[in-house]
Order: sequence, then structure tokens, then C-alpha cells
Amino acid sequence: MIDPRTRLIAVLLAIIALFFYRSPALLALMLGLLHVLFWSHPHGRSALGSLWRKLLPLGAFILILWPLFSPSEESIFSWRFIRIGGDNLASSLLMVLRLFNLVFLCTWPMVTMTQSLFIQALVKTGLPYRGAFTLVLALQAVPDFTDRWHRVRQARQARGVDLEKGRFLRRAAQLIPLLTAVIVSALRDSDQLAFALINRGFDRPGARTWLRELRFPPRDGALLFLLTLLLLCPIMFP
Repeated sequence: MIDPRTRLIAVLLAIIALFFYRSPALLALMLGLLHVLFWSHPHGRSALGSLWRKLLPLGAFILILWPLFSPSEESIFSWRFIRIGGDNLASSLLMVLRLFNLVFLCTWPMVTMTQSLFIQALVKTGLPYRGAFTLVLALQAVPDFTDRWHRVRQARQARGVDLEKGRFLRRAAQLIPLLTAVIVSALRDSDQLAFALINRGFDRPGARTWLRELRFPPRDGALLFLLTLLLLCPIMFP
């Protein structure tokens, strides 16, 4: 089993290298390798569909708007101030692939590690326990808030509230009670979580102990060394 710290360091190295890559083919290859990593984990397979459903509209939005507002030296299509060429089409594709890789890289540790293992890995890298716990909760807050929004919306629709009819202002006004219910639900759950943490001694002083201590075997060091070489090769030898 790969040490959790090795995964976090590998993700950090890949994110840094990501901003130096200029080849869409290389970024597509990285995205394919990330899909293999996701598919090799049971929870990663279910996360792939959810990620693509959220990323595809954003990627299409970038592909459409980036060439419209990015200057192009060679013009394939020209209309008034809009000039679309091969260079800005390539840059929009590069931006989309970079964004997709970034999202998959940031999601992979959270999908393949349990909450306690993720916190322990952050603590072992030097982050205080309270900071690590808060960071993990913050990372989980976005999907939790989205799921809560969908649940409250479906509950209101099941009670006969139509949120799709009417003009824009009327539909926006109907979302205010929905947002209020989501915020109240989130505050209630956070209050219960705070009491549960206090009852379990979260604020007690002293160092934390773990049931299983993490070990950094030599094979993880060799793996990080090889990964660093692979990530540096496209930068040093473009």
C-alpha cells in the first residue's frame, strides 16, 4: 500500500508540473493516467461520472468563450472584433485540459483515502491536527452543500412547488426559501458536529495518538524519485 504522504506529495508535484506543460497531447496523456488511477479504486469509479457531469459544461463554456476574447494572429474566422485562429483554439484546448487535470488531481486523494487517513497524512507532513481536520472538513463542505441543495430542492418539488415556471425574477425569488432551508440545515448539522467533537475531547491539549502509525518505506522514496524524473522530462526536454 502506498503511503498517504506519498500520494499527497505526488499530487503536489504533478500540480506544479502541470502549469509548465504546453502540449495538449501531454496533458491528455496525464488525464488518461488519472482515469486509470481513479478506475483502480472502487470509490474512484463512482466519482468519475460525477466529475465529468460537472466539468463538461464548464469545459464547453471555456472552449466557446476563450477564442472570442483571445487575440489571434492567424484568422480562420473573422467577424467584427472576433478573430478565431488556430492559436487561440489551441490555447483554449490547453486551458480546458489543464483545468480538467487540476480538478482530477485535487479530487484523487480525497476519493482514495478515508477521512482519518487523510488527516493523519496531513499531520505527519507537519500540519497541526486542528488545521488538518478543518482543512478536510472544508474540502468536504462543497460536495456536502451540493447534495444538501439537491435534497431540499427535490423535497420542495415533491410538495408541489414548481421552481421552473415563471420569469427570471420570479424563479430567483423562489430560490430564496430554498437557500434559507439549506443554510439552516447546514448550521444545525455544524452545531451538532461541534457538540460531538467537544464530547470526544477534540479540544484537549497534548499530542494525538493513532491506532496505526504511518511508515514511509524506501519504495515510496524511490517511487517519488521516479515520478519527479517523469514530470521533469517534458519540461527539461520539450
